[in-house]
Amino acid sequence: MRKMSRVAVDTELLKGHSHTYAITSRRPFAYGRVSVLYEAKAPTGDIVAAKLFKQEPRDANDQPAFDEFFRELDAQGHLKHPNILPVVDYGASESGQQPFVVYQFCRGGNLRDFMRERQYVP
Repeated sequence: MRKMSRVAVDTELLKGHSHTYAITSRRPFAYGRVSVLYEAKAPTGDIVAAKLFKQEPRDANDQPAFDEFFRELDAQGHLKHPNILPVVDYGASESGQQPFVVYQFCRGGNLRDFMRERQYVP
């Protein structure tokens, strides 16, 4: 897969399907294998978590797969369960190449630490 350039978080606005979000800190608050999470501000003033993917979505033939990726996010946005963090919005960076997902900002630890603290999680 092709590596994406890093988002210029000091100036980048993330334009989602319903709103535009502004990154509030140049430093990510979490890193994942395929994504980086930044704190961002919604137009309402609420703080949200913006998950920016390091690579563009690709299909099995290594072709860009933004349509499939956004369809999956739309479906995920309809899921309602106490253990699922709801999708607030999604889109692509101003360049149109780096996909992102906006979630409610949830203060607390991360799943890795949660799992390490417990012997068994139902």
